[in-house]
Amino acid sequence: MRFQVLPRPALLLILLATTTPALHAAEAPDETIRRSFPAPDGGKLILKADRGSLEITGEDRTTAEIEVIRRIPRASSDEGRSLLERHQVRFTQDGNTIRVDAAMTGVDRWKWFGPNLEVTIHVKLPRNFNIHARTSGGSIKAAHLAGSADIGTSGGSITVEDVRGTRLEVKTSGGSIHLSGIDAPTVAHTSGGSIEVASASAPIEATTSGGSITAKFTSAPRGDITLKSSAGSIGVTLPAKTGFELDASTSAGTVRSDIPITSSAGRSDHHHSLKGPANGGGPMLKLHTSAGSIRIKAQ
Repeated sequence: MRFQVLPRPALLLILLATTTPALHAAEAPDETIRRSFPAPDGGKLILKADRGSLEITGEDRTTAEIEVIRRIPRASSDEGRSLLERHQVRFTQDGNTIRVDAAMTGVDRWKWFGPNLEVTIHVKLPRNFNIHARTSGGSIKAAHLAGSADIGTSGGSITVEDVRGTRLEVKTSGGSIHLSGIDAPTVAHTSGGSIEVASASAPIEATTSGGSITAKFTSAPRGDITLKSSAGSIGVTLPAKTGFELDASTSAGTVRSDIPITSSAGRSDHHHSLKGPANGGGPMLKLHTSAGSIRIKAQ
């Protein structure tokens, strides 16, 4: 019996011909759900998701547009259909309150090599809208908001830009926080990551259990500032003529201020703690870290 040895190009063509259909068969198509609701100013959005990233944007509009993108890599059409059927997305509206709930039913375990459901939720709504948003795993981006906003994730970074509302609260159990253009009283907390406030003019309370904190104020803060880190440095930049009452301390590092502080200790730098008024005093600036240095810069 004779065996024919095929040349390499011919063998490659045969392999492609036999494997390509299988690869196409293993692909489950993406699915997008879209909903639109009337949304007058002063309304409220409640969004709860058991997974996925969130993007929330305020615009000059009178409707709320919600888009839920679902993607299942490494899944056949049958596997994908099964996951999509188990992933329930519910939209409701009661008066001026819009509610979105997205969660997987039944037992769901994340797989390293098998199919997993990836979710991204985009929301566009009026600027003057109140927001309560939670995801159990994913990043959050929010921008151009003028109402109150309470957003949190159990695992992911948070980025918020251009907020001029009544209150902002952000929380992540594992990720960094980046804030810019903040003109609303703010509370920010991360259990493991850095916090950066690129520009702000409102009172801020920011804490991290493991990371550095930097904050830049474009004008004199209108209220108290509290920045605390369990393991990281703290840096604050303020206009040179800002009046404030400083209470800064570190368990392992130094405290330095470019803005003169009237301190009973007689020095304004290289202390483990520094207390006293600057430029006649004003709102409290409270800074503390358990491991790192503290620096106050003038701009």
